[in-house]
Amino acid sequence: MILYKVTATFEDFESTWTKEIGVFDNKEVANSIKEKWENFFKTKNSLFNEPDNWDTFKDEWFDEDDYEQYGFSWKESFQYNSLKSRYVVIYDFSSISIDEFELNSESFIDNFKHSEDVYKIMIEHDRDFKINKIIR
Repeated sequence: MILYKVTATFEDFESTWTKEIGVFDNKEVANSIKEKWENFFKTKNSLFNEPDNWDTFKDEWFDEDDYEQYGFSWKESFQYNSLKSRYVVIYDFSSISIDEFELNSESFIDNFKHSEDVYKIMIEHDRDFKINKIIR
């Protein structure tokens, strides 16, 4: 049996992390769920668009002296940063993926190719484990 794990990935300037959305035994259902949440994040990302009525000079972080020297943009504003902190998961969203897994099968070695040397000793360990299991 094949299982489909749907996972969302998030990134900020320090790290990358994932959240499991769900595990399904039907690829069409997994694709539907993936599309649903991709649409959510794409649509809700508009929260960070500059509002038509945003007034640079009324922003809490606006400094007239700095403005004349450096300027002041929406992404530097108090309102923008407040939205980022309130909706950080939407802001940090990166992608959604579907991984296929065969039930009751091991994939650790194939998914853990850290280096050729580590891979070789993992293969040896796996072989020895299987031989010992047969012998006993």
